[in-house]
Amino acid sequence: MESKFTERQRKEELYHDAAHKAGVVKRGHLNAGNTSFFKCFCELIGEVTGLTILEIGCGSGWFGTQLAHRGAKVHGIDISGEVIQEALRESEKQDCADKAVFHKMAVEDLTFENNYFDLVVGSAILHHTDIRLAMTNICRVLAPEGKAIFVEPLNENLALKIWRKLTPWRRSPTERALIKDDLKYIQNVFPGAVYYYFGFTSMVSMGLLMYFPENGILIWMNKNLERLDEVISKRYPRLGHYFAVVVMDLKKKMEC
Repeated sequence: MESKFTERQRKEELYHDAAHKAGVVKRGHLNAGNTSFFKCFCELIGEVTGLTILEIGCGSGWFGTQLAHRGAKVHGIDISGEVIQEALRESEKQDCADKAVFHKMAVEDLTFENNYFDLVVGSAILHHTDIRLAMTNICRVLAPEGKAIFVEPLNENLALKIWRKLTPWRRSPTERALIKDDLKYIQNVFPGAVYYYFGFTSMVSMGLLMYFPENGILIWMNKNLERLDEVISKRYPRLGHYFAVVVMDLKKKMEC
């Protein structure tokens, strides 16, 4: 089920293969720890028993195998052959290889049948893709009334733009955090899309916790700033795209 890659996809593949071999965690950093946005992501996924699920950017398969143990049939895809091999080993180790299957594949070139999945999920992955092709393919493989849940970084905030300019080594050469126009396009594909925003005043504490996850002062600060962010996002929803992270709740309402 492996598909041919474009030049951009090949760059992503080489980057993440090398990162995996070096033992560097590059993708999936947004789901580390007990972050409020990852909790929101998991809550939106909800009960999965009996569902057929596609996980995009499955990495080493840790989340896909969790879903399988919860009663789902999971297909995980990733552009990196290195992490796919690890995911296959993990599913064998956890005795769920019949329920969690992993493929080297790009989301822009999904080979699954139309209307095949009840649910599509992904964490910090869409910004590595051609967003328009990715969303079109996701909609195509979703069953009628199927859902897609994603958590993604945003890049409209000036502080985030400066940070990313100063730290290019933290990212692959072709990735691009989402902007307002991307969110508008996703709403065109999935009318009624609901967005939950995280990381406005808590942007700094969120970043520091990636390096010092056990620091009590940072944990306390982040918890209180997240409460403030929740108030701001509800009172001033138009500021949403200036936050650091968005969780997307998408439901298929039409044929793609």
